[in-house]
Amino acid sequence: MLTKRDLFSVCGKLLGHYPVAGWLRTSTSFIKRSCLVEGWSEPAGLFSMSLLKEVLDRSERQPCPCEMDRV
Repeated sequence: MLTKRDLFSVCGKLLGHYPVAGWLRTSTSFIKRSCLVEGWSEPAGLFSMSLLKEVLDRSERQPCPCEMDRV
């Protein structure tokens, strides 16, 4: 399981790779807000992990994640 720090890192790398994907910025922001743990070294939680998995799966299936519909 990823920690809160790892989850924020993955979201930041996604936004750095696809800076113009408006839906991706909104989705990663929601994922980070859904991570309700206080400490940066604590596990991120099942809900935020499932959201991250869905975003990663959808971005891998699309030829260009910048052009796909919102999650």
